[in-house]
Amino acid sequence: LVGLWIISTDEWVSGPATLRAQDEVRVYAHEPGFLGNVFVEAGNQVRRGQLLATLQNDELWEITSRIEADLQLLKQRVELQKTRHAMDLLLPVDEDLSLSPKREKILADKVGVLEQRLMKYEVSYEKGSYSKVTIEDLRIELHETRLQWLRSKQQAEAIRQGYADLRVETSRQNLSLLEKERDQLEKRLAHYHARLERLQLKAPEDGRIIVRGPRYPGQPVSSGEMLFAIATSEKRAIDIVLSERLIRHIKLGSVVRFESATYSAYEYFGGYYYGEVLNID
Repeated sequence: LVGLWIISTDEWVSGPATLRAQDEVRVYAHEPGFLGNVFVEAGNQVRRGQLLATLQNDELWEITSRIEADLQLLKQRVELQKTRHAMDLLLPVDEDLSLSPKREKILADKVGVLEQRLMKYEVSYEKGSYSKVTIEDLRIELHETRLQWLRSKQQAEAIRQGYADLRVETSRQNLSLLEKERDQLEKRLAHYHARLERLQLKAPEDGRIIVRGPRYPGQPVSSGEMLFAIATSEKRAIDIVLSERLIRHIKLGSVVRFESATYSAYEYFGGYYYGEVLNID
C-alpha cells in the first residue's frame, strides 16, 4: 500500500501499488542444477562481474572430466603417430617386399657367372679349346641377361619406391585422422567448459540486488529461471491503482511524494521520495 501526496493541490490519496526499479537487469540460470552457494542478499550493492551464486550440476562435471581424460590419451596417440610418420620418411624399404627384388638378385648373380665364363672362354679360345661361334653366343647371352637385369633393377626400384610412398601416405593419413579427432574433441571440451562457466552466476552490471530467487542450498533450479534482479540506477517507478474518483485529482507532470505503508518497502526505498506522474491509464 502506497500513499501519494499531490503537492500542487495538497491532496493525499492511497492505493495498492507495485514498487520497482525503473532500470534493472535480470540474472537467469542458463543451465539446470541445484543451488550451491549464494553470496549476496537483497539490498546488497554489487559490481559488474561479481560472483552472486553458484549452481551444482554433477552430470556436467562428469562428462567434462571424461572428455578431458579422452583428450589426454588422444594427444599421446597423436604424438606417437608423429614419431612414426617421421620414421617412415627416413627408413629404407625392406628389400624383400616383392618378387622383383628377388629376381633382380638372381639376374645379377647370373650376369656374374656369365662374365666369368666369358673370360674363361676367351682365354681358352686362344688355345683352340672353344670356337669363335661359341664365344659369340656367350656374349649375346651375357648382353641379353644384362638387359634383363637392368629392367629388373628398374622394376624393383619402382616397387620399392611405391611401397615407400604407400607407407608414408598411410602414415600421413593416420596422423591426419588422429589430429582431426583431437581437434573435434577439443571443441567439444571447450563447449562443456563454457557450460560449466555458466554455473557461476555473475552480476552483468553495477547495481543493487532487488530480487533474490531461490534461498536454500540444494534447491533445484531450472534453465531459464530468474534468480536475481539488479537495479542499475537509483530511479524507482511505482504503479499505483486508484479509483476514478481519486484519479481525477491527478494530472500528468504533477509533482508528488510517495510514502510506503509497509515496513519492508519503507525500509528498502528509504521511506519516501519525490517524483512526477508519467502516465495515467
